[in-house]
Amino acid sequence: MKKFIPAIISIAIFLLFICLPPDLISKKSPLKVTTSDGANLNDTTFKGRVIQENLFKSQEYYPILGSSELEKPDPFHPIHMFKAMDTGKKPFLIGTGGSTDIIHAINIGSKVGEIKGKKLAIIISPQWFTDKGVDDNNFSARYSELQLDDLLNNEHLSKAFKQKMSRRLMDFTATKDKRLVEYYANDGDRHNLTVEEKIYNNLMKKNDAVKSVLMLSNNVLQRSKTVDIKGKSWDEIYQIAEQYGKHHSTNNIYGMDNAYYKKILHHQKKLYRNNEFFINSKEFDDLDLLLEALKEAEADPLFIVLPVNGKWYDHINLPYERRQPVYQKINDHIYKYGFKTYDMSGMDYMPYVIKDAVHIGWEGWAFADAAMILHMQGKYPDMPVNKFNH
Repeated sequence: MKKFIPAIISIAIFLLFICLPPDLISKKSPLKVTTSDGANLNDTTFKGRVIQENLFKSQEYYPILGSSELEKPDPFHPIHMFKAMDTGKKPFLIGTGGSTDIIHAINIGSKVGEIKGKKLAIIISPQWFTDKGVDDNNFSARYSELQLDDLLNNEHLSKAFKQKMSRRLMDFTATKDKRLVEYYANDGDRHNLTVEEKIYNNLMKKNDAVKSVLMLSNNVLQRSKTVDIKGKSWDEIYQIAEQYGKHHSTNNIYGMDNAYYKKILHHQKKLYRNNEFFINSKEFDDLDLLLEALKEAEADPLFIVLPVNGKWYDHINLPYERRQPVYQKINDHIYKYGFKTYDMSGMDYMPYVIKDAVHIGWEGWAFADAAMILHMQGKYPDMPVNKFNH
């Protein structure tokens, strides 16, 4: 009998885990530790529910949805600037490299009914607008199955949105065989979860809750260099950021960070980008999905439309005449849904706004920080378009 005791205990623990409500586990989630002041950039934060549910409810955080720029250390990154400018809020970063519009649309759609009136920023990168839009492998690696299940089972979300989203999801290997995706893609209007689906969804929620409770603090951005801007005006901050950028881009004529340009010279970085800036990119349909999700959520987003490094893009034969219509179409889509943009696209020839080919940095972050802080204060409708006086 003794030899069966370990097996009996294991089975009992497993059954207890099966029966334990996810909410009971998630109540133990130490938000202030796991978020690392809003910058714990990992899958549990990005793809999960518990951490994000807590942060969206909190008045302490200002969510920023974006992609790889959120992960790049920079003295003017909002993780430093919000604190230095004494905003009373911490940025909460949601995103990773390759987090395009449809990834954020799934996340926001899962939260419709919970984020009404919530202020947040969404950073739009124009290089997402490729000839074919997000590719299958990138989507499969980035999307959250838990958030997608929450979206498809969200009673606050319209049937029309679920149908439109599901039709798009039929394009991807990871989601096209999902029963509810197929159901809504074929104009279904109601559904009942199977017992297996209920169990699986419950297990995903508990797995997320356990990971959230056990997650350790890991804010790599806090270890990056900072600059002293205490008591400075925005004009002074812009000048400091400009000088910082100038000091760190001395080996090239493109205003790029020295270390990045060295990698270009050794062909360790992407040199050609001919698949970017397509006016008929499928990414515009995905942007519409994100905008529709935000509209149904009645959230209060500020869209930050980034430029690219115009001088470099001219050099690699993607001229402004090709870029500008895409910039304009991005803004037009956002305006169509009644949302506001801080349109930085007019800065793509401005040095030290983009620190490599596509990533915002230095003075670019300073401009975006000011825009987000204005948004926090409810002043974004009066923000100058394209740039502050500079």
